[in-house]
Amino acid sequence: EISLISFEPQEGELVVLTIPGKTMVEVAHGYGNYRAEAVWGLEDLEKRRGLLAESLQENLGVPVEGWIEMENGKNVFLTELGNQILGRGETNFSRWDLGRLWWQIRRAGLDKARVLDLAKINVLIPQTLPDQTQVWEIDPARLNAYLAKFFTEPKMREESLAIEVFNGTSHPGLAEKAARLLTNMGGEVVRVGNSDQQSQKSKVKSQKSKRNSYTVQRIMKIFNADWEEKKEEGTAEITLTLGEDYWQKLNQK
Repeated sequence: EISLISFEPQEGELVVLTIPGKTMVEVAHGYGNYRAEAVWGLEDLEKRRGLLAESLQENLGVPVEGWIEMENGKNVFLTELGNQILGRGETNFSRWDLGRLWWQIRRAGLDKARVLDLAKINVLIPQTLPDQTQVWEIDPARLNAYLAKFFTEPKMREESLAIEVFNGTSHPGLAEKAARLLTNMGGEVVRVGNSDQQSQKSKVKSQKSKRNSYTVQRIMKIFNADWEEKKEEGTAEITLTLGEDYWQKLNQK
């Protein structure tokens, strides 16, 4: 089973979204479409840990900070976190992060978690593959409206900084992908379009006073973007220009 877990420490809210293994996802780095349950095996084959987390981020349109391999599922989540802290499993979180997560979730109460099943919220479309395998495909429009209720980041929503997203490459659709993710996070996206100039590296522009804002720092981290000072006037306070590096992340092995 695959679960996407969101924990908001300020309000102590824990959301667990279970994803059916037969949900089709477009795997990052150009590996094509796979059932979600098969991507972990692909990670082993390609020796590329984190492929499932990256792919879920792009397919679901919400940031995925990291991954944890668990043997026994979400019912013993705190025990599994404890095992990870002791080095008894695979994860890309540091022991410090695991310890903080364990303590905060324990304090909030795992029994109060809101458990959601992607198969039961009318966002999956049944499909039959050529070999007659029954799978699910995600309807992004339905999913966006649903995830925004539970995966919005309060600090980004509170700052309410106007964001414009530009595609700085010749590859279509990148700006729309990024805008979807930022909107689901609670970002105020006011414009989506193409940049006048090509860019190799993704970059974020803002005034110096906004550089250390939660919104700018999150955008820089998620898109591995460099910061530049924004000197030109406009309706947006933050400009994200996606470069060739973002396309390569999604499409090149």
